[in-house]
Amino acid sequence: MAVPSRRRAITKIVSCAVFLFAGIVLTGCEKTPFEKAHSLAEAKNPRWLSIEITTADGRREYKESEYIEVVVRYSSSVRYQYKADIADSASRAAATDLLHVSESANVPWGTAISCCDSSLIGLDIEPFVRRLPSRFRLKPGEHEMYLTTRRVFLWSAGPKEYFPSTFESASNLLKVNIVPDPGWQERKLADIQQRLAATPGSCGDFSDLDAPSVTAEKLKIIENGTPCGDRVRFQPAEVEYALRGMEQLIRKPGFGILQRDINNILKMKTWLAHPESRPYDTSEEYSRYLQASRALFLEQETELTRQICAILPTKIPKARAITEQTLSGLKVRCP
Repeated sequence: MAVPSRRRAITKIVSCAVFLFAGIVLTGCEKTPFEKAHSLAEAKNPRWLSIEITTADGRREYKESEYIEVVVRYSSSVRYQYKADIADSASRAAATDLLHVSESANVPWGTAISCCDSSLIGLDIEPFVRRLPSRFRLKPGEHEMYLTTRRVFLWSAGPKEYFPSTFESASNLLKVNIVPDPGWQERKLADIQQRLAATPGSCGDFSDLDAPSVTAEKLKIIENGTPCGDRVRFQPAEVEYALRGMEQLIRKPGFGILQRDINNILKMKTWLAHPESRPYDTSEEYSRYLQASRALFLEQETELTRQICAILPTKIPKARAITEQTLSGLKVRCP
């Protein structure tokens, strides 16, 4: 998927200066803000610890239509110094993994947690290797990325640790180049539509796309109540168009409003109304972002349910019954 944009793109400007010293030409390049942030994060790494990220296939150039998969290698040049939590599906520490991407956003790659478990292994020169659980696409241009995590502990840690490490570790800086692939989203959409015609529930990576034609198709799927409707997600580039479409959709007399429709609208309203809640650079800031988003989400919910109550009398009986059931689940009683 295109990495969702929770912060303004950082324009990559590399300023190089040429110096003459004793007849020798020296070229110095000023680091970008993103590169400076990485240097600061990496400088906090404890001695002998190494966290290396690379692409799964070893490439450094991709078409914008191609997915990128990242592999992480954890190691220590000295034994009996560090342990890493490998319980990806149940560990709070593993859930702190955060992939920082220049020109785009920071993306948490920790998996959903079934609290609480942990499994620590010792690190040595032979790396512990894991593939990040989600693959993603990027827009054309040069991108840099690095991973931060609190899944690495000192050797004195027990066999299980139920909270993240007290220190954050950072990986190397990985650079990739993304080249344009004109019309790829339209081609992909045509393939998906053909697949959906044969198997309505096989949504696949439909939600990863964000072209206007795709947004229109997502709205149509939600309106028609097809199996993919519950799994449709809107990308940041779609938000303004998708929000207008959803607000028009819930006003239609024959459309029964479900909880997923309310959630979609509230998420998009929060995104547009409160841009200050989007940026984050560390796992702590990401946690604060989640808390802020929940508060903003609830702030908008009261007003939206009031609007739904106002249009309830215009619904046909079946759509009205569905909408009333949704409001009942929210413990909302219309006047």
